[in-house]
Amino acid sequence: MYGVQKQQLRNLTKKEYLATKTMCHLAKNMANVGLYNVRQYFFKEKKYLNYYENNKISKSNENYKLLNAGVAQQILMKVDENFKSFFALRKIGAKAHIPNYLPKDSHFELTFPQIKIQKDGSFFLPMSPAFKREYGKVNIKLPSNLVDKKIKEVRLSPRYDGRFFSIEYVYQVEEVKPKLLKKNMMSIDLGIDNFASVLTTTGASYLLDGKIIKSVNQWYNKRNSQLQAIKDKHGLKVLSRKQMSLIDYRNHYINDYMNKVVHFLVNNCLKNKIGRVIVGYNKGWKKESNIGKVNNQKFTSIPHGKFVKKLKAMCERFGIAFYEQEESYTSKASFLDKDVVPIYGKGEKTKQKFSGKRVRRGLYRSADGTFVNADINGAANILKKSGFRYNFKKMCEIVKQNPTKIRISETRTPKANTDLRASA
Repeated sequence: MYGVQKQQLRNLTKKEYLATKTMCHLAKNMANVGLYNVRQYFFKEKKYLNYYENNKISKSNENYKLLNAGVAQQILMKVDENFKSFFALRKIGAKAHIPNYLPKDSHFELTFPQIKIQKDGSFFLPMSPAFKREYGKVNIKLPSNLVDKKIKEVRLSPRYDGRFFSIEYVYQVEEVKPKLLKKNMMSIDLGIDNFASVLTTTGASYLLDGKIIKSVNQWYNKRNSQLQAIKDKHGLKVLSRKQMSLIDYRNHYINDYMNKVVHFLVNNCLKNKIGRVIVGYNKGWKKESNIGKVNNQKFTSIPHGKFVKKLKAMCERFGIAFYEQEESYTSKASFLDKDVVPIYGKGEKTKQKFSGKRVRRGLYRSADGTFVNADINGAANILKKSGFRYNFKKMCEIVKQNPTKIRISETRTPKANTDLRASA
């Protein structure tokens, strides 16, 4: 198992910055060389040029020679991944656009599969002797918490047209397999005001407050509009430093919030021996959401997809089975009344009828007039749609109880016997 630590690359000298930016530009050139080879082969032969053949052809290119061979190969592997997706879509008859060339003045990510850590805890970016003679070495200090870790690879990404760089360290982490029970399950309904509504078969129900994300997004939009107005007044087109700083702050804040939510949920799973996590999630929901213009805007500005990936990675590390469950009609059907929860778009095109309905202040009223939390009702229906067995009578009692409201922003990252921060 591997963890990833990401941060902004700082403290480069002017010479090191120029060398790094130039390498990222050469990486863009190398990507375009790889794209050209595969595209031309496809146009002429109507066949796929695989990575191995592309690598053979590309070795004589000047960009390949200037870059470290391992770095150039990683770039060609990324090109190969893009074309595999293209050909996979063509194979099933889906609409597919052939990968296009990168802009002339752009930059591309560098991946270093092997680095040698020095005694002082730093490392030099791998580069060809020819490049090193012209631009010099680039020395980077490894984060202190990773000095004793086994580094698998380092990824360096240009940001804002190469004005800044972010760096990711992929490192090996100890695989932990705690004793968990598959019969113990956690069902999660993602939303806006309640970022995550959680129901467990072990007796808990709680709502993780998402209003802080709404607040940060509102503040970001207001401040960015002010900065944009200043730019427009002076006829500036590119992002200003203040805008870049604002974007970074917003992204880092939301990323930190999601990490805390993931840690909180996984710690609860470990504490209660929960062996299955089920998340209601539809991959196309942001494009197709129809919950009102204002709510649509709020929903699309919250990166639920990124959160799902983070939670999945953490669950896999600790041996918790993770499932994404199609969630149509889960908010409309009544769990207490055993309503059938259909899949949107399948079956007869008739208006679905359910026993209860959602009423004021996030409450759901069942057929007999029982009020339950609407989001917890949705989480229960997600569990139901998963098809796993559970005690219906017991779950009804859990759904009826008042869920605990939790403000993640006020909680600290939980400390456990295992270091959850490793794969954040």
